[in-house]
Amino acid sequence: VDEPAVDENNGKAYNVGLFVRPRQLPGLQAGFSVYRDRLTPRDAPNVGQTIAAGYVVYQGPRYEILNEAVFVRHTARGRTFTTPAFYTLVSRRFGDARPFFRYQYTNVPGDDPVYPNVGRRNGPSVGLRYDVSDYAAFKAQYDHTSRRRLSALDELILQLAFTF
Repeated sequence: VDEPAVDENNGKAYNVGLFVRPRQLPGLQAGFSVYRDRLTPRDAPNVGQTIAAGYVVYQGPRYEILNEAVFVRHTARGRTFTTPAFYTLVSRRFGDARPFFRYQYTNVPGDDPVYPNVGRRNGPSVGLRYDVSDYAAFKAQYDHTSRRRLSALDELILQLAFTF
């Protein structure tokens, strides 16, 4: 079993982010962030880590559109490894029900020093969220995930969530 790479150095990480919500377009929000850290995994070389992310979201009374892109850069032993990832989700409310479609993509280099076993994963998800009450929701979701050099995964995920 591979042990996860962990940050063991008590060093400081930095994160800077900005977002905007234009008054002229209620429900729209866009933003970005940059995270910087130095990972010091046990029995492995130190890794510089930079994560840049951007998003555009619209959440209205009926429609919801979520988009996020992320670039993860690891630097170790004079080499740089870049991982692009994104997802987009579209949904529409019908009373207490909200069907949705999502597509996600991640492409980690096979020799990445932090996530060597993730590889490329991409595919669609379709589902339905149903608000049982103001405090509980049920979600059913089907995922089809294609993977580099591996067979595809098909999953059915059922979730009952509560809030208070």
